Amino acid sequence: MKKLGFLLVATVFFVGCRTDLDSLEKTGRIPKLDRTDTLAGIDANKDGVRDDIEKWIKKRWKKDIKKQKAALQYAKMIQLSMNVDLDDENAIRKLDPIESRAVVCMSNSFESRNIKDEQNPHNVRQEIKAYTTNTKKRFKHFMEYTQKSSDLFNGEVISLPEGDTCEK
Repeated sequence: MKKLGFLLVATVFFVGCRTDLDSLEKTGRIPKLDRTDTLAGIDANKDGVRDDIEKWIKKRWKKDIKKQKAALQYAKMIQLSMNVDLDDENAIRKLDPIESRAVVCMSNSFESRNIKDEQNPHNVRQEIKAYTTNTKKRFKHFMEYTQKSSDLFNGEVISLPEGDTCEK
């Protein structure tokens, strides 16, 4: 949990602070992340997950395909939020069931319920969000998306999807 907390704090505080990020990457405390001046970043293979995030996920869970697939599904959902038009309420609404499915898949794939465990599904989701929103532009967009999504669904009753929510 300390490592995760450090990573989240480091990502937020060091956004735009190249020297500090470079040193964290060199020591391996955080993965080398795409910092292009775009919201989407680089997705050369067009699978919906930014290439640096995909590489990190595949390396981190290389021996556990179930966790790897769940993390990739969630990363793909976060990437969709980075590409959504914030003025299009319908587009934002369409992401809700995708997010619900990804969250349930993560909860079912990462069994740890200990909040201090790095493998706790909540902690993994937070880490994926932090890495995906690793520039000021991306962080700002994601915060605006989160606020607009929250405003859209305020007061609505939303049920979690049932059954196998993980992508094949």
